[in-house]
Amino acid sequence: MTTDIIFLQKRAQGKEPVGASWVNVEDYACPEDNGEFPLNEYYIQNPQMMLGTMKLVHSRYAEQPELLGDITPELLQTAVAKLPENIYAPRIEEPHQPPCGYLQREIQLHTSAQL
Repeated sequence: MTTDIIFLQKRAQGKEPVGASWVNVEDYACPEDNGEFPLNEYYIQNPQMMLGTMKLVHSRYAEQPELLGDITPELLQTAVAKLPENIYAPRIEEPHQPPCGYLQREIQLHTSAQL
C-alpha cells in the first residue's frame, strides 16, 4: 500500500500558483524493472520525496506500481525537512458585510412592529 502525505495551502485571491506542480499525472519509467506506469508529476520531478523505491509488483491479477521500503521516523523527518519553511500566512478575512439593503429592511421591520 502506498500513502501520500500532502500539505495544501489555499492560494490567496488573485495570486498566481507558486511551488512545484502536482496536479498532473505522467508516465514514469521505472529504472528498477524497465516498467512504465502513471505517477503524479511531483514525484517524477522530486523522487527524493518518495520514501522507498517505486517498482512494478506482481499482484494476483496484474502488475501494479508499489512503493517498496520502510517508512521510518528518520526518513519521514528527512523528507519533512526538505519542505519549504516559513510559508504559512494566516488568512485575513474582510469584516462581514450584510447584503445590500439588509440593514434598511431590518429598520423598516422594527419600526413597523412598534406601531
